[in-house]
Amino acid sequence: MTSWGIALLSVLPLAAQVRFDLVTIKPGDNGMNSWSHGDPGGRYEWHNVTLEQLVIHAYGLLPVQVGGGPDWARGKRWDVNGKVEGMRAMPTKQESRALLKSVLLERFALKVHDQPKMGGLYELVVSAGGGWKGVKAGLMQGTSEADQWKPRRPRVRAYEAATGPPAPALPPWMKGDAQPTERGRPGFYWTSQGSMEQLAFLFEFGYGSYVLDRTGLTGFFHGQLDWEPSEPIGSATMAEAMKRQWGVELVKKKGPIPHIVIDQAALPTPN
Repeated sequence: MTSWGIALLSVLPLAAQVRFDLVTIKPGDNGMNSWSHGDPGGRYEWHNVTLEQLVIHAYGLLPVQVGGGPDWARGKRWDVNGKVEGMRAMPTKQESRALLKSVLLERFALKVHDQPKMGGLYELVVSAGGGWKGVKAGLMQGTSEADQWKPRRPRVRAYEAATGPPAPALPPWMKGDAQPTERGRPGFYWTSQGSMEQLAFLFEFGYGSYVLDRTGLTGFFHGQLDWEPSEPIGSATMAEAMKRQWGVELVKKKGPIPHIVIDQAALPTPN
């Protein structure tokens, strides 16, 4: 950890238990790229993606946080499919990333190293005036899938806050390896299992800058945001609404930003 609290990216060899049972790689085409990373059946699909895009996804980075590598890493496209036998639950984000890293290591012979850079970033913090407006008690009612997707009031209901009591037991559909669930469109964002890390990640893509969670708030929350419907998710207008309605905001700073350099990569053998 640095003095800024940024964990450098791990580039160590991967353990055997996070490898796919079956992986196929074929040349891509010039169509739209897409990916589906991990369903309960253990299937993963990345369609028409570059090596750089796979690295970005595996390490949870923005394009500006990846450098180096051969020219084909940003131009040549691939269809990558993976299968994990016996998977019965949704994988966690960490498990999904570890699986993709195993493909990069074994099929692309990828080698990278950490090289943090100084630059502009944003910190997600609790607003000084009002503070986090999550309710430190109560569970969402209902356990069915339909209930899971239904927006409710109050706008924010915290399962756990940094200064609150221990979080109550999660309902059945949130236990185990359940993934955060969210929906959004311009002017509207809703989550049934949100986290500050999830919010930071969302604004990274909206702002195109590294966002570091400094709220100190842990656990999950259920909440909804509304703002000007012409403005997209991750916009400055959404950030203003987040400050008013949830009591958390983005503050511009300067500091070290995680960055990796591709030292080596090899063209995979299609199969």
